[in-house]
Amino acid sequence: LPLTAWTAWRFGRLTAGSLLAIITLFGVGHELARDDRARRASRQRAAFGGEEGARDTEIVGRVLRLPERDPRGEWRIVVEASQAGGRPIRLRVGLRVAVSPADAEPSVDGLVPGDTIRAWCRLRRPAARFDGALRAAGYDATGRVKSARLVERLAREGGGGSALAHAHRTARARLDRIFGPAGPRRELAGAMLLGDQAALAPETSNALRKAGLSHV
Repeated sequence: LPLTAWTAWRFGRLTAGSLLAIITLFGVGHELARDDRARRASRQRAAFGGEEGARDTEIVGRVLRLPERDPRGEWRIVVEASQAGGRPIRLRVGLRVAVSPADAEPSVDGLVPGDTIRAWCRLRRPAARFDGALRAAGYDATGRVKSARLVERLAREGGGGSALAHAHRTARARLDRIFGPAGPRRELAGAMLLGDQAALAPETSNALRKAGLSHV
């Protein structure tokens, strides 16, 4: 970016002031990103210490987004965890809940942002090769839950979260009626209109990324 800005300035497309502003903003953004990585690494050290790999534990935390179902039928829940194994922590965890019996589904399907939950999961410190992808997704760690029966809602926060979640679910149901409950058109419409990215098939995500359209 600074090189592109300098080239534009060199050929009279930018003023010197604009060039300086662009370079300054680039430097500030770089420092903020480095600071964010340092804070995330600090949270991971506090939660995992010197442990490597995964460990089975019970976490307690607050749901940040409406749960989504991926193409395989698994649920994804994003949680701001405050406890793990009874110890205080601070981690943003991406939980994957395995395909579960129908009578267990409501324990996940009924969750809304702001709910406090308890889940027994295999909590995993991100491997080095996946750390960048997890950072991009906004996660500090991942957790694998064997069944929706292992997710329990402890408290529901008051406010407009439930109303917004209801509107979101209503919109999902309308897209299901228009496009069907699955398929590329339904996945893409849900991602673009509602921000439901978990349902995107890997090949669709890869195609969007290669085309430079992931931000859409």
